[in-house]
Amino acid sequence: MFTAVVAPTFQITEALSYLHLSEQLVHRNVCPQCVLITKTGNWKLVGLGFAEKVVDSKVITLETVHTF
Repeated sequence: MFTAVVAPTFQITEALSYLHLSEQLVHRNVCPQCVLITKTGNWKLVGLGFAEKVVDSKVITLETVHTF
């Protein structure tokens, strides 16, 4: 039971850590609707629509650019 809770929580924590440390992004919308569970039981973090860039410890709002 403990592993069933810790492993998925660790997967989401790894995703947030990657976003912050490698991509300098803040997710800003972590909620149950932003977590998908694959057929193999892996948890994936989605919903980056509210993500913001961190530059010099300041959060910069990202704007979506659509190309047609």
